[in-house]
Amino acid sequence: MGFTIYDVTADPYEFNNLAFSPEARSILEERRADVRHWMHAQGDEGRREHAT
Repeated sequence: MGFTIYDVTADPYEFNNLAFSPEARSILEERRADVRHWMHAQGDEGRREHAT
């Protein structure tokens, strides 16, 4: 899953994706957890291969 995190104050045109910088690691982990919780609440357990 691709994530993007921008400092829109310092980078208003969103050129520098901070998602994988060490400084943004805690923010990225919080957002990933938010997505996982939301998916679970929706009954979405992620992509599954279909049996044929």
